[in-house]
Amino acid sequence: MVMYRDNFAMPGPPGAWAMEFRQAFEDAMTGKAGPRLRRAITRLMKHPQFRDAHATDDHFMSALFVAGAAGDEEDEGEVGVLGAEDWELVCFIFLYKY
Repeated sequence: MVMYRDNFAMPGPPGAWAMEFRQAFEDAMTGKAGPRLRRAITRLMKHPQFRDAHATDDHFMSALFVAGAAGDEEDEGEVGVLGAEDWELVCFIFLYKY
């Protein structure tokens, strides 16, 4: 990237399918903690755009780890906020701030 000054940025805006899943993901991650967060993230695996957004399940695994880490009863009352977002290589990265 440094040598060619290329950040692999997308040539155009994300497709509607990507934006739909992105919004569902944000809705699941923000404003929830504890068991509600775990259930919301797990339900995303049944979202109509899940497979388009994640070619293989391991691409979604980090979200499951976050939900597990912030998904205990004692975490209820803490909420996630959108800390940063980055779109590259036709995908997005959502950072969970707890």
